[in-house]
Amino acid sequence: MNTLQKASDLIPQITFKPLPPEEAARRQKQLEDFEERQRQGRIQDIMAGCGAWKRHLEFQPSFAGIWGGKFSMMEKKLGSGFLSAIVGLAGNGKTQIGVELMKVVMEKEQTAFFTTAVDFFTAIKGTYRKDSTEGEADVLLRYRKPWFLVIDEFGKRSESEWEMTQLFQVINHRYGDKSDTLLIDNRNKEEFLAGVGPSIASRMLETGGIIEANWESFRK
Repeated sequence: MNTLQKASDLIPQITFKPLPPEEAARRQKQLEDFEERQRQGRIQDIMAGCGAWKRHLEFQPSFAGIWGGKFSMMEKKLGSGFLSAIVGLAGNGKTQIGVELMKVVMEKEQTAFFTTAVDFFTAIKGTYRKDSTEGEADVLLRYRKPWFLVIDEFGKRSESEWEMTQLFQVINHRYGDKSDTLLIDNRNKEEFLAGVGPSIASRMLETGGIIEANWESFRK
């Protein structure tokens, strides 16, 4: 025998025996449970920073009837880069639709963010303080980045030129990036379109349209 053959004789031969089926299944289940706990932890981290109100996050609605149908219609649009709006009288569950859509997005470990129009403008104005650690561009980027953005109470603003400019910057960037955006307003469709301006309205009618919440009150 040559030297190489002799050396190979010194290497122990290792054989692997397959695990019994019960043990293999148990270990696979442990791995799957671990991975699911990790996934749920990541989802909880996303939810913790999503900005949605606790009442809406914890609420478990029935998805029957017209309300559920509108939700399902919106859910199918997720990921298409839509810009859409839900308008109509208060109490029809418009905000809940937005938050339920956010839950769907976050379950897929994608980012979603909820704000009101007033909070949006307040955040920007906060950068004008001398002690602010953020600039206006930083705040605008925060609203541009999420995979899905919901802006509630859209009509509660002054509709000044400054406000329209700030809104258009965010919405137009999201439109260009094909990021889903939902606006919620308590006004009717005609009032909403008049207030939102032709540029945003045309992008909305192109990609997502407007849902009129004319069904029975959600709070009954």
